[in-house]
Amino acid sequence: IHGLTTNPTLRAKEGVKDYIGFCKEALQIVKHKPFSVEVFADDVDGIIKQANRLAVLAENVFVKVPIVSRMSIRPYLIVKWIGKNL
Repeated sequence: IHGLTTNPTLRAKEGVKDYIGFCKEALQIVKHKPFSVEVFADDVDGIIKQANRLAVLAENVFVKVPIVSRMSIRPYLIVKWIGKNL
């Protein structure tokens, strides 16, 4: 195994109510492997805020950002922001 990934929707189905807390706990175990986490907001501001919050959890965190949403956000807005700011 080269790394791990998690999905907030699946964690919620398992009863996890604090996704950030779950990620912090998992990172105590997965210290030296890539750990991918996914943003669950579906508006531009929420996606950016969550991505920033998740990205600082640890150096081995890789944030996955959806480029489609229920609110019909144009994917290029998110990609453009990430390209400029990260």
